[in-house]
Amino acid sequence: MDAHRAPDSGSDLGEAEREPSPVALLVSAVLRRPRTPVPQAELDLLEQVALGDTGQSRSVRHLLFLLPGAADPTGFRGDGLLELRPLDRALADAFLKVLDWWRGPTRSDEPLYAVLRRIEAALEPQEQSQ
Repeated sequence: MDAHRAPDSGSDLGEAEREPSPVALLVSAVLRRPRTPVPQAELDLLEQVALGDTGQSRSVRHLLFLLPGAADPTGFRGDGLLELRPLDRALADAFLKVLDWWRGPTRSDEPLYAVLRRIEAALEPQEQSQ
């Protein structure tokens, strides 16, 4: 056997070279996770309540805008997730379902952003006609 002969380049791969890296495994696992369906009924309920003029409306609006880190269009500065406390059980459960969906992975974040745009549009001051 020739001592100066180069090893066979394709046949002697070590075990570490055959296994994917931990980062590749993590990315692969995230990509395989099933996408959570949009909780549309809950988003619709929260949108309707957010358009109202009650304490719960203010809390729901704050919580919805908190998800993407946006400010409440009315200028209300809430107390973060403490705003869940004044909500009745149905609204709190609806928000938690939306939060569970939002944490992803989602197919698209557009359903939430569409709700936020509609709320902002509905709360814009109307120009008075002269």
